[in-house]
Amino acid sequence: MKDVQFEKTRRALQSKQRDLKRKGMGNKPNASAALRQEYLEFTERETKTRSGNDPRNVRAIAPKISAVPNDQKCPEKGLQSLRRKATRGNEIRRPDALFYSGSK
Repeated sequence: MKDVQFEKTRRALQSKQRDLKRKGMGNKPNASAALRQEYLEFTERETKTRSGNDPRNVRAIAPKISAVPNDQKCPEKGLQSLRRKATRGNEIRRPDALFYSGSK
């Protein structure tokens, strides 16, 4: 679009671009925004491609996910459920518990 033939079209597109940026609909108008301030951040374990030998071989941005209110598949609810299940074993191992398990 660098031909003289498209000069008028190019100016019209640039004008439209400036207008959209003024309205706040610039570079990434459909970018996702967090619903809440709290979020979960995914951290990877060592993989075949990221063995940990090269400290520069990491993701530039860690994947994050926010909680979704009133959703059955909310990732935060799933994590809370896993945490409850993980601590349940410690409650059973107490000496004053009904069924005491002496194993560790």
